[in-house]
Amino acid sequence: MATPTNESVVKAFRLLTLIAGEREGMTLGEAARETGMTVPTAHRFLKTLVSVGALERDDEKRYSLGSALLRAAPQTSRIPDVLAMFNRHSESLCHTLRETVHVATFVDDMVRYIAKAQAPRSLHISTIVGTTLEAYCTGVGKALLAFMPPLDVERYMGGGTFHPLTPRTITNTDAFLAELEKIRTCGYSIDDEEFEIGLRCIAAPIFVRDKPVAAISCSGPSSRIEPSVFSMIAAEVMRTAATIGRELSSYGLDEQQIRFRCP
Repeated sequence: MATPTNESVVKAFRLLTLIAGEREGMTLGEAARETGMTVPTAHRFLKTLVSVGALERDDEKRYSLGSALLRAAPQTSRIPDVLAMFNRHSESLCHTLRETVHVATFVDDMVRYIAKAQAPRSLHISTIVGTTLEAYCTGVGKALLAFMPPLDVERYMGGGTFHPLTPRTITNTDAFLAELEKIRTCGYSIDDEEFEIGLRCIAAPIFVRDKPVAAISCSGPSSRIEPSVFSMIAAEVMRTAATIGRELSSYGLDEQQIRFRCP
């Protein structure tokens, strides 16, 4: 006698299996087409799977495996591709703001760029993924330093002289500490032509368990990133930083594990 099946469970399993095999996730239309379901039926199943945490939907309306399902999986099968995650969110933020987006970590008192999404309309920004820059004159560097433990900041400040890269680079110790306090208050940093004249950057830290593990930024020409749009850009950057932080936290990764996966 054949074992009876629940068609709803079978369809949900087909969707999960299909989406699990796609690194970049799938849209509603793609899921419906691949499974042979109608769009309304696929949408109903996807919505239910998102509600229980089995799937997640990003800002581009692409579905991927959710944190609840990943937490239930064996440890060896739930290690995420962190760089792919950073790149995915960078591309999404770049698409939203139409400016270049970077993600960086703090390594040996420098910032190392680990992801970049170059905006087509932007002036070409010469940063290359994998390179390192000084932290004190970059948006990502200041965003990370502002939320580090005081002793770490004190050690960093005593590590050498802040050389001016432009007339706007903050080189005075008291002024720099005041800048960090301002960043802690508002939640984001601004590189106001401190690294390069004509270029501005707005950055926010990415937190995992209340520790800044990386920072994400939006960079572009000063003619477009004007004071009148600072708050709008900052809100989008901080929102993306919070989303990445939640995603990293759901995998249980700590700062060292994240750095290990971002060479």
